[in-house]
Amino acid sequence: MRSDPAHPMWRWYGCYSQWNRPDPVQVVKEVNWDLWLGPAPKIPWNERHFWHWRCYWAYGTGQAGDLLSHEMDFVQYILGHGIPDTCYCAGLNALLKDDHEVPDTCVATYQFEELGRNITFTGSMNTDAGQPVEICRKDATLLFDGIAHDVNGFTVKPEGYHNRKDLPAGYERGKTPAQPNHMVDFFNCVRSGGTPKYPVDESFIETATYLMSVESHKQKRLVRWDAAKEQIV
Repeated sequence: MRSDPAHPMWRWYGCYSQWNRPDPVQVVKEVNWDLWLGPAPKIPWNERHFWHWRCYWAYGTGQAGDLLSHEMDFVQYILGHGIPDTCYCAGLNALLKDDHEVPDTCVATYQFEELGRNITFTGSMNTDAGQPVEICRKDATLLFDGIAHDVNGFTVKPEGYHNRKDLPAGYERGKTPAQPNHMVDFFNCVRSGGTPKYPVDESFIETATYLMSVESHKQKRLVRWDAAKEQIV
């Protein structure tokens, strides 16, 4: 996910990729700033905080909530491992040298100790070379062509086989069934009274997981999930 210096990531005006700055005088007239701040620290009107809230810890969680959450959502949907035992996350501002607080580059590593498994997420605004989810085992790797509802197909690649264009017999590509995105699914459930694909309990698991990376980054140390207390320690 590369951030063009002329169009830095998360510096939109309202919608994704909307770069035309609205008249700040008119915005001040129309925004209830105190209501918008809510429980966040009370500060004087700040146009950058209002439009670019993703860049500041008081209003968002950076890559953890915007990007890592989608990847972990997808992995949890497939594997059902629950909340990881530990997380270590290191991040820094490698590209966007301005007043934003959240890191533009980060690596988070999660461990499931009893299962003997690791999950690693890497996010960088220095490149647009995205890498879909891969689930690796000793005999083969399962590769997807996207994440969550954007997935259309998958490939099973045997260990040691590097040519993805000509897979051996028994390792053919497959198509995944079409499914509604999260918003469509949610509104369908509102209408029908059904349960969303990601109900409250699953949302708690995902939220606790990505917040572990935020706490690890801020505290610059390994953090652990205390299942009894349901706390990050």
